Amino acid sequence: MPKPMVPGRSVGVYLGLGDLVLSIVVPLIVFGAWIKTGRGIYVYPAITMELVALVVLLTVWLYLLSPYVARLFLPVAGVFLALMPRLGRRMFGLFALVYLGSSVLFLAQGLSRNRYDDVRASENLGATAFVTVLFVCKTFVAAQVFYSLVTGRVHPRSGPYWLAVLVATVLAIDGLAQTMLVGVIFCFVMFRGPFRAFLQAPIFRKPLSVLALGTMAAFLWVCGIAFKAGSVGETVASLRDREFVEHHMSWLVDRVSTLYFAAGYAVNTAVEDPSINPRARAIVVNQFRFRLCVVTSGADCARFKDDYGALSRFNFINIRTGDAGKAGASAGVLGSIAYLVPLYWVPVVALLFYGAVAAVIDAAIGKVRFRPTLAALIVYGYLLRGLFLDPAGFLNPISPPFIGLMSFMLASAQFYHLRGRRAPAAPDDPARVRPAVPALDGA
Repeated sequence: MPKPMVPGRSVGVYLGLGDLVLSIVVPLIVFGAWIKTGRGIYVYPAITMELVALVVLLTVWLYLLSPYVARLFLPVAGVFLALMPRLGRRMFGLFALVYLGSSVLFLAQGLSRNRYDDVRASENLGATAFVTVLFVCKTFVAAQVFYSLVTGRVHPRSGPYWLAVLVATVLAIDGLAQTMLVGVIFCFVMFRGPFRAFLQAPIFRKPLSVLALGTMAAFLWVCGIAFKAGSVGETVASLRDREFVEHHMSWLVDRVSTLYFAAGYAVNTAVEDPSINPRARAIVVNQFRFRLCVVTSGADCARFKDDYGALSRFNFINIRTGDAGKAGASAGVLGSIAYLVPLYWVPVVALLFYGAVAAVIDAAIGKVRFRPTLAALIVYGYLLRGLFLDPAGFLNPISPPFIGLMSFMLASAQFYHLRGRRAPAAPDDPARVRPAVPALDGA
């Protein structure tokens, strides 16, 4: 009797599982076992039975059930991608010019430090729109790099295009995270073959590559700190100070754990005060109504503004111990869902969300050989982090997260359309490894 078909864990499934493990499970273990107190900047969530049980349940569900959920959504994802336009060489060239030109203007107008100026997005709509354009471009490029690395099929195969994209991304840096994006794109453009081989191999088999990339990551981290401080000289000089280094290392640990802080706060608060769910939903609705008013009539839109303006702002106030200023912090998949729906629905909705994302990725590239190494999960998860940072934003079609989602879908559609053309060799085939410097033939 034949055995029933069991869906394998695809690239999209592994990325969803990697997002949950790296953003929630690992911090839960680290903060629960070792870090009890920190800098006093963030509210470290209590390790409650409800939080642990929810994380364990969702992890098991993702591991066992997400392949089936992804396969359930796969036909719908395929139809959606098939309906999206296929971009030709000229459109890619136009996109590169728009991205590069926008980056030059972004730098010339002094918007590089817009994250640190304590001005709300709604208070400077012109700059916000400009930043949104660059956000869409970066999302599109990050998805292109992800798909090219996973499949081994670079699209478009044009050296000038990728060099223009690299320069544009450098000019459009506006924070530490963007310096890391520059590093990934630089490795992809200049050292594509070795970089891809590194991502496919277990870390312990590539000690020299680990050393080289670790050195680059440390350099980019210092660049990010210097960018935030606004002074390269002072930052370099301060690196000799042990307290300075320890402070920024502690800051980095906190910064990469904010999704865990958000999930812990939302889950624990929902247990004691379920009214947090309707309050969070009201913030999302008010944000949509305000943005709709601005782009339509523009009259008396202030009546739709509440004390927060966005769920990210509400979340940042909740997980900060002191004055949160005017900034916000994305809540991630688990945190966003725990804010919006009753606790007993959280694992179900999260499973469906991760399954839907996996379905889009799988529909775009089909079946490819994928080895879920730690390096690959970190780099690929970073490239697609926009999909997992603020799912609540996808509910608002007039928001940067939703526009970014459409940009990701457009990039996915380009690789979906490639599936009907000449099939590439297996991703692990050495013949598919491209030279370090991108081709300049424009083919």
